[in-house]
Amino acid sequence: MLFRAFTIILPILQQHGHVLAKPLNLSPTQIHCTDSPSWIDPIFNRLDCDHALNQFLATTVTEHETTPFEFLAPGTHSMHALPHVQTPMRITVGTCTLAIAMLASFAPGMLPGAGREPYPPTDIASFRDIYFTALAVDVQCTRRQGKAGWSHTGGRLAVGVFFWGTESRIDMVVRNRVQLPKPHDNTTLENVAAV
Repeated sequence: MLFRAFTIILPILQQHGHVLAKPLNLSPTQIHCTDSPSWIDPIFNRLDCDHALNQFLATTVTEHETTPFEFLAPGTHSMHALPHVQTPMRITVGTCTLAIAMLASFAPGMLPGAGREPYPPTDIASFRDIYFTALAVDVQCTRRQGKAGWSHTGGRLAVGVFFWGTESRIDMVVRNRVQLPKPHDNTTLENVAAV
């Protein structure tokens, strides 16, 4: 359905002067899928993720295309003379949320498959880069496996692109901007309660 929608939307974008480059070549090791209850409970419908991605394409991506933005973790100040986006940013459709959040906002071990190195609190990316990263996660995780998932993009690979269940534990943490555990904290997502 997403590819059919993209096939329909692409000629329209091109007709109006919008040209999207080819998708990024993310290796499967850079895409992390999970069926953790913290990411998909209470309910998760993969078709809602397709709709969230299409909404993101039809609004934010087509409006800003390749414009570079500096993405900022909460409480971080801009370091570059670029337009900036304060994260987290969420697009929710039904049971699925497409989220954009800085990886620095998460404690080591909180994200399945993430390394334990500290991530920078700012990074530069375009919404087109984020779209194609989200498309890769949608295809690999939600469509093929029916799971939530995430990957990263940006010049320093510090912008996280996520699909997870609306009202899941991780969604509530990010949505309510609960203070995420510090790196030396042994707190995991399972025992972080939303405010």
